[in-house]
Amino acid sequence: MALTVETFDSEGSFTWTCPYNIIGTVKVECYGGGAPGSGVPDLLDYVYAGGSGGQYAVAELTLSAGGSYSVIVGATKNGIQGNGGHGNDSTFNADFVVAKGGRRAIGNIPGLGETTDGIGDTVYAGGDGAAGVVNTGGGGGGAGSTGDGGDASGSTGGSAGGGSAGAGGNGVSGGVTTDGLQGNQAGGGGSGGVRVDSGGAYGGDGARGLVIISYTLNTSNHFFILTQQ
Repeated sequence: MALTVETFDSEGSFTWTCPYNIIGTVKVECYGGGAPGSGVPDLLDYVYAGGSGGQYAVAELTLSAGGSYSVIVGATKNGIQGNGGHGNDSTFNADFVVAKGGRRAIGNIPGLGETTDGIGDTVYAGGDGAAGVVNTGGGGGGAGSTGDGGDASGSTGGSAGGGSAGAGGNGVSGGVTTDGLQGNQAGGGGSGGVRVDSGGAYGGDGARGLVIISYTLNTSNHFFILTQQ
């Protein structure tokens, strides 16, 4: 017997085929993408908040040998000069396992991590973003295999939740107009942007997600040939 681990670490849609010589269940881990921090439109001076980290969901599944299953790795969510969208979901076969993307920041109101709508035997929440004060708010850490993502504290991004999760992006100085920083892969939330003198500032991007599939194969050299009687 041999343990096989397949990692889908490029954002996009894929098809996975279950091997015929699989033994037992298949472990599927999904990391949702992080949410971006808030950006600042032109003509408005302010420091803004960070987005939350993405969820982590895991399940042991009994699948059909030779069957095809869809895999979606949540893409990086780009920050904008304004309120960005929520992070992108990572899923296995649409709704077998679902890790929702992080929640967006709105102005200086940070995104808050949650387990809502996640699907799996276990679902952990991404960490909360933080509001800006002097510097911009950090992004929340991505949830991972050992627990929830860490909450951002002021301009310090939240810690990763273990496994392949990423930390949140740190906030930036409030002294000059600056874009927020991207969250770390996988699932870290982006920090907020700041506008002081001219132009606008983008919120930091929310990091992409991740999907990991693990299973055991029968590597015996004994094969049986079935013949029709």
